[in-house]
Amino acid sequence: MDEMKQLLRSLKRYLIPHRRNRYKPQIFSRQSVGALVLCLLLIEGIYLIQIHVVLKNNGFLAAVLPAAITSLTNADRSSQGLSSLTEDPLLAQAAQAKANDMAAKGYFSHVSPDGKTPWYWFDSVKYPYSYAGENLAVDFTDSQDVETAWMNSPMHRANILKAQYTRIGIGIAQGMYQGKETTFVVQFFATRAEDSSAAAAAVVSNASVATVPATALATTVNPKAAVLGSETVPPKKPVTAVKAVKTAAAPVTTVASEQTTAHSAPAPARVAVAVTSPTHFILYLLSALIGFFLMILLITLAVHARKRFVYMEVLTGGFVLVGVVVLMLVYDQSALPRVPSSSEAASAAIAL
Repeated sequence: MDEMKQLLRSLKRYLIPHRRNRYKPQIFSRQSVGALVLCLLLIEGIYLIQIHVVLKNNGFLAAVLPAAITSLTNADRSSQGLSSLTEDPLLAQAAQAKANDMAAKGYFSHVSPDGKTPWYWFDSVKYPYSYAGENLAVDFTDSQDVETAWMNSPMHRANILKAQYTRIGIGIAQGMYQGKETTFVVQFFATRAEDSSAAAAAVVSNASVATVPATALATTVNPKAAVLGSETVPPKKPVTAVKAVKTAAAPVTTVASEQTTAHSAPAPARVAVAVTSPTHFILYLLSALIGFFLMILLITLAVHARKRFVYMEVLTGGFVLVGVVVLMLVYDQSALPRVPSSSEAASAAIAL
């Protein structure tokens, strides 16, 4: 109990202006500010080494996690009034098989070098789907950046926000692509045959309709990462998936909601993903520090105003701490991977 009281007194002396510390919180003293700045620079240095050296050269350490991507996807669907997707182990098995194939053969495409379409992987695990779709990503090191890239691309966003989908499966693999070790991400969507009636009744809130060519295929590439999307549409009559990819030529109507990003996710989802997202965790941490330092500074200035004096050491120390953290935050935000604001249509095929 005495140790706890001593700790509280020390914290009060360090953070709160009062008579015993002459209304000068020790956090703003020259010694404390110097030590805090050194700690902040050390943390920033460790973070930059991790992002630009460790993760860049060692894809197996990338923080792209299936659970985080699923959480972000469902948060984006929820923000548009859509139901959450259920994680499906069999669908994840199919997605993992596709990811492993891309990693083993070093390609990034909906169709493998030996001609396997996305729907081959669904069939390989005997997945009973009535709707199915695929999003791909490569060379990302962060789950939230993957989701943001997909949501900033109309075709990938349409996949994520497709009302008919009920299931999701994520596959992630490490392999060589364009001469370097990297991370391949496969996102499979599906509606199981037994879910079809419920999916058909799904209503998309605040949705608009866009038409894209059924046979178009394109990639969206930035200096650090790339994404591909493939979507299915309900059939007018039964056809094979392979035949649809090869022969479909008529326009396909897809549902596209108002654009949103992973940053619109509810607070619990953002916190959960931040824990597994190094680039965004540091941004949350720096933002929290700015708020913390500003709060203490404002409390101190309010006390000084009431006492009719101001210590310049307090002002200087407070502004130095806030300024350093703001500069770090701005720099780290500018260093985030640039994701495309839009993309051309990716391939589309008719579901079984």
